[in-house]
Amino acid sequence: MAKTKSKTFDIWVKCPRCGKVGKLMVRVRHNSKMCYIRHFEGDVVVTHAVSCFDVEKQGVNVDELVRKVKEE
Repeated sequence: MAKTKSKTFDIWVKCPRCGKVGKLMVRVRHNSKMCYIRHFEGDVVVTHAVSCFDVEKQGVNVDELVRKVKEE
């Protein structure tokens, strides 16, 4: 059973789905990487799955973050 590791970073990025700014969360399982943006809507935390490519277009090095998640 493969263990899924995830970590929320203190990196603020704009969500391409809703336009709000939130914290970046990276989840790694096997060799696949998934990016999520967590932000508040009122007092509820909403997590949007987004393309890591869209995050990289905002100047974030996702591969470096994936390496940090795997090291933990």
